[in-house]
Order: sequence, then structure tokens, then C-alpha cells
Amino acid sequence: MFNNASNIDASHSTFSEVHRDQYVYSTTRAQGNLSINTIVHGNQVFQSSFGENPWLFIAGRTDLKPREGLENLYRAHVPSAAFDSVDRHPAPSCLPGTRLELLAHLTDWVDNPSCDQPVCWLSGPAGSGKSAIAQSVAEKYASRRRLAASFFFSRKEISRRKAQGLFPTLACQLLVFAPSIRPALLDALDTDATIPTKVLTEQARRLLQEPIVSSTCSFPEPVLIVVDSLDECD
Repeated sequence: MFNNASNIDASHSTFSEVHRDQYVYSTTRAQGNLSINTIVHGNQVFQSSFGENPWLFIAGRTDLKPREGLENLYRAHVPSAAFDSVDRHPAPSCLPGTRLELLAHLTDWVDNPSCDQPVCWLSGPAGSGKSAIAQSVAEKYASRRRLAASFFFSRKEISRRKAQGLFPTLACQLLVFAPSIRPALLDALDTDATIPTKVLTEQARRLLQEPIVSSTCSFPEPVLIVVDSLDECD
């Protein structure tokens, strides 16, 4: 630690050398009231407490009043399920020059604004490369700023094999991609902070469908949500 460092004043300080994930939790009471803030920096999670009202740091934004529903949403979401999560790196994708015909077909489907089929279901036997195709499509449209959200299920990780985290995760990503849905989504969560614990049909309706329909967001080109490996979902 601090190799080749100079002119360091470490008076009254405590340092920890971290080689893997670190989780730090501390609390402070202010006039008898306890509040918890959660800030996520890559693989390090720091929880601290101060003041009276819980703040939730998400996507670079802060809510300066109690947001129990938003905090519940954040706790229920699965950051490791995103296409670009460090936990999936390096994620499998199609090698250059492979699956060209299928990728072209998927591109035609996404880019066709008059398409009357909003869902494309890619099926095939285990090991046939479906996840690599989904990853390649997600990367392509993320680079074009047209990937609204993604979720990659996996039996290997407990949080990524549970369906309960799907819609909270998509909703958190949509808050970043389309901030105009934020008022409607926050209103829903303020009305019922337990939405992330509801059955999946209720989560889909109240976290995605209704906020999107009621918002003023519009996109010049079709946008995409990628969900992979449903067969690995409990």
C-alpha cells in the first residue's frame, strides 16, 4: 500500500488494503434519528448513515427526501445482470464474421419502425450460442444509444436466476436511459413502496408499462430491451 508515495499526512486515519470486493457499513445517529445512504462504486459498496432522511444515489441523481419505494426498487435490482456488468466480463459474444445472417435478421427486426411484432423470441438447444448472440445485439445497440435495458439470467448466480429481480432491474436501467419516465415511476413507488415485492405481472404493469405509457418520452428510432437465458430462470 502507498508504494513510492511521499508527503503523506495520515494523522488520525485508518486505511484498509483491498484486493477483492469490499463491503463497508457504518452508522451515525443524529438526534436519535437513523438514516441510511447507499452509494455504489464498481465492486465496492459503502453504506453510511447521517442526517434524518434517507437519500438514494442512483444514476448520478439524488432524491433529497425519503423515497422508501425507490430504495426498495434499488435493493431489488440486480446490477450483475446487465450486459456490461463487470461480473459478466468477459461476456461471450459472436466472433467477427460469424452468425452474420442471423444478426442481420435481428437488425432488420429492430430497425423496422413499422414492425407489428414487438417481441422477438430466439430459441435453440443449450450451447447453440443464444447468449453470445444476445450479447452481440446488446453491445451493438448500446453503442448506438438504443439499448434501453438488459437482463442476462444465469443459474450460476443466485440473484441472476430469480425472476423477482427482472423488472426492478429493467426499471432502474430505464430511469437512466429515459429520465422522462422518472416522475411517473416515482409516483407509483411513492403510492406503494412494496411494488418490487409484488407478483411479476404487477411489477411489469406498474414499473414498466404504466410509467412508459404515461410519460412524454419518444424516440426517433426503435429502442431495444434484451432479456437472455429465460430457461435459466427459476
